[in-house]
Amino acid sequence: MPTALPRKQKEMRRKQKEMRRKQKEMRRKQKEIRRKIALASVFYFKIFYFFASFLRLARYQPDL
Repeated sequence: MPTALPRKQKEMRRKQKEMRRKQKEMRRKQKEIRRKIALASVFYFKIFYFFASFLRLARYQPDL
């Protein structure tokens, strides 16, 4: 049977566990934010490209 840890050590372990949990949560949030930024940039690039193609068409056919 393992000997019981003193209260201070138990407290330290609990704090470390809590810290690890918080760090994990932070990493998850950051990953989510990066994913959203990537999706948004693709979306805006598509819109920009769409309008740019219209401008190109207008330049090549001035009688429109």
